[in-house]
Amino acid sequence: SFTQKDYTLCKPLGVGEAPIYWGICPGFTYSTIFAFLFSASYTPFMASFPHYTGSILAGGQSSRMGQPKEGVVLSDGRRMIEPLISSLSQVCQQIVIVGACRGFSIRPQSGLLHLHDATPGMGPLAAINTLLQSGIDPNGYLVTACDQPFLTPELFRLLVANRSDIPRILKPGRDEMLLPFPGYYPVAWRHKTEKALQEGEGSICRLIEKMQVTYVAFPEEWKRNLRNINTPADLERAS
Repeated sequence: SFTQKDYTLCKPLGVGEAPIYWGICPGFTYSTIFAFLFSASYTPFMASFPHYTGSILAGGQSSRMGQPKEGVVLSDGRRMIEPLISSLSQVCQQIVIVGACRGFSIRPQSGLLHLHDATPGMGPLAAINTLLQSGIDPNGYLVTACDQPFLTPELFRLLVANRSDIPRILKPGRDEMLLPFPGYYPVAWRHKTEKALQEGEGSICRLIEKMQVTYVAFPEEWKRNLRNINTPADLERAS
């Protein structure tokens, strides 16, 4: 049967006014490709499934890279933001780019939403606050930084599983730095981000350390997928 778990694996193909949703049904004894054509009459049925919104922060200065990081070309020819868009689209029904995004052209036909940072140059905490105050999603956002091109749908699914009104971030190892991205940030947290900024707090990591969050464990072998590309040297090592 077509279950909630199946739906999170699906992606809209967007055929006119009645999009086709497709995916692999994990409940079958062998992989089965299926397609369902949904018209307006199926709207109540579709509404019963979870809706996730992904977000990519792309408003930094990129001073160490020397050019906007989201537009840096990887060894496979894609711009750095493109693998993130691809991975998020396998989990989320809509994707929001937050910030100026100077290195990547967001075309209207792409289906991506573009949200300009309310306080440019103030860092990730201010960008998250802009996102949480936007009203785009009533529940929360799966947030990544534009310089994390190796993140996978599997990592994203861990973060949106059992989502609640407190943030969910990946659990750091012993003596490892806290990583705020990727993370799930609920709209209910918007008052905390707003208050922190008003009090002069500019660090998302320091705010997380003061607040209740859920740390999500993940396989050790996935750690390499969390690395950032901040400098030309990082880019060369990743090639």
